[in-house]
Formats: sequence, structure tokens, C-alpha cells
Amino acid sequence: MRILLVNEYFAPVGGTEQYLISLIPALKAAGHAVAVLSGYRTGKEPVSLPDKFIHVPDTLHLLSGDKMDGLGKIGTFVREWNPDVIYLHQTHNPYAVNLFTSLRPCVRYFHGFKIACPSGQRTLNRSDLICEDPFSLRCLVRAYTERCMPRNVISSARLLRIVSMNRDANRNLARMIVASEYMKRMLRTNGQQPDRVTIIPYFVGIPDEAVARMPPEPGHILFVGRPVPQKGLDYLLRSLKQLTVAWKLTIAGAGEYFNDMANYARELGIADKVSFVGWVDHNRLGEYYANACVVAVPSIWPEPFGIVGIEAMACARPVVAFDVGGIPEWLSDGRTGFLVRRKDEKALAEKLAVLLSDGRMAQAMGWEGRRIAAERFTQRAHMERLLAVLEPAATGK
Repeated sequence: MRILLVNEYFAPVGGTEQYLISLIPALKAAGHAVAVLSGYRTGKEPVSLPDKFIHVPDTLHLLSGDKMDGLGKIGTFVREWNPDVIYLHQTHNPYAVNLFTSLRPCVRYFHGFKIACPSGQRTLNRSDLICEDPFSLRCLVRAYTERCMPRNVISSARLLRIVSMNRDANRNLARMIVASEYMKRMLRTNGQQPDRVTIIPYFVGIPDEAVARMPPEPGHILFVGRPVPQKGLDYLLRSLKQLTVAWKLTIAGAGEYFNDMANYARELGIADKVSFVGWVDHNRLGEYYANACVVAVPSIWPEPFGIVGIEAMACARPVVAFDVGGIPEWLSDGRTGFLVRRKDEKALAEKLAVLLSDGRMAQAMGWEGRRIAAERFTQRAHMERLLAVLEPAATGK
């Protein structure tokens, strides 16, 4: 097949992009031709990976609109490269989605919530709750009561209109893919037919057993991800201040809140135990997992899945995470780590202390996690299920 991958970014800026970067060699090894179309450029694009790469600026974002020059370039490229199927990802501009579905069969992987939530977070700011409601005019009211959207009437109305258009545009997809049952329920709640939705979890590489058996650094906790509010790093820092066992924290990630979190660690008086290493190349992350006794995933928004968790499991490291979104679908409480009630800093501290204090338990949970990762989250398993969706879509079956 000739497969066109479409995403706002084609650089290692997040989990979606890392998934695509890992997917391309697997698709090519299976004999498929792959092209990539992106809407933003960072300068870190691995342009040698796909057979063809094209960048069409400001065409895929939710607010990109119907710019005829950009959409015209997309249409020309699709007709010339002539893919059998288009595999859409973070592509939220309804005008672009309608164009893609009019040109070729399209399959979409929903990595987030923008089809159903104008903010993309599914979190009610003032109530401090996760929003499970479908997209509706009630969202406009919540711009004022919950401050989860712009309070400017014109801006909010525009957002609602575009999200509504995007939801309608996605009804023209041949198939839909999600990583978790949680995401499938979200699509069903928002009017998508469940029989058109396939659950295909992400995949990770399974390191050699020798790597997994490397002894961790005593007391070492690892956090991987952008230090943005929804990832809950501030909750983790406050929980660590409560620990009486020896500990140190490594934060592997970069973003606009990086300096804020570094300053916050100083305010809490724990900066000497917290190491901000910045962005780490994905090929080097295994070293950080190997050094950790436990990996913390303190997300306070409903994670659609949480790739960091299965990366930790593949490296035989236990995980402690807040019980949100799709996380409990891969983290087995008491077997591969611990699930903690959302925002419960005391319980988070307690479970981290248990694993830091009991090396045998941490090791047992880590190896059970590795067994599950090797069984459920391999590239081979993902590819088999993905091609079983893409191939029928390409042939119209």
C-alpha cells in the first residue's frame, strides 16, 4: 500500500509524534510506501524516514480555517502522490479533514479529545473535575462557569462551531482507531458509531533482558513528559516533600513550564533532590528507566492512554499513577504498580514510599509489567491490528 500519514507535527514533540516516528520503519519493513504531511516545522523533522515528506504551513490546526492556498497544495500533493489510504492523526481543521476524506479513504487515530472538547483537556477548571459530558451548547455556558474555554463570546462561539464541524467531518472516515476503551467510550458518547472504532494500543520496544536487569539507583524516581499542568508534576513534587525515605527525582522533559517547576521545587525546599535533565532523545530514555526504582505518572487530566507507563513496564520498572482516563487499562493495581485516587498527594507519597522501601516488591511488579508489555504492547501486535484496519479501508471493503 501507499500510506499517507498526516499530523500537525513530524518531530519528537510528544507521544503522538514518537508513535509516528516509530511506526514508519515498521510500515516500510512490511513493504508499504509511506509519505508524511505536516502543518508545522520545528527543524527536528526526521525527513529521511518517509519516502516523501511535505510541509504545508498552518493547515491542520483547529483554527487554521479554509485557507485556499494551503488546502490547494494539500489536494495537489494527494493527487500526485496517490496514496491508497490516508492515516490521519492530530489533524483538527475540519476543512482539511473534509478535503482528505473527499480525495481518498481515510482512517483516523484519535490521540486526544478535540473532537469532543474545545479545550482538548476534558477538565472542568473551577469544579476541579474531569468532564465526561458530550460536546454540546453546554460547553458555551461552561466557558463562564468553569473557565475551561475562552470567556470571550466570539472566541467561544467560533471554537464551538469548529468543533461541531470537525465532529461532522469525522463521520466521513472509513474507520477510527483509539488506544483505549476509555477513548472508545468518548467517541460513542459523542455520536460516533462504536462498530467503526477499533482499539489498538500503542507499542514500545522491549529492551534486552540484560538492560531490564540492571540494578536501579536506590531511591530513584523518574518522571517523563512535558512539565505542563495536566501532567501533574506539581502534585508529584508536593507528595515527595512528604517522604521520609531517601529519594531523588529525575524529570526528563521540556516545555514552557519547565522553569516554573524548577522554581517550585526550590520553593518547596527540595531542589537539591530534583534533577531537571530537559528533553531526552527517545533512544536514550532506556538509560533513565533502567536507573529508576519506580516511574511516576501523576497526570490529573484523563490521559487517553499514557505511553510512558508501558515504556516503564517494558523496562521492568513499576509505575505509580493517578487513576485517570486510559491508565487503568494498562496499569494493574498491586501487580505492576499502584493506582492512586486523582490528586491524592498523600496516597501518592505512600505508594512511592512502599516501592522505594521494598526492592523485592518493586522488582516483582516490574517484571510482571515487562511480561504484560511483551504480550500486549509489541510492534508486531500493533502492526497486525493496524494493517487489518488500513488494508480493508484502502480497498473499500
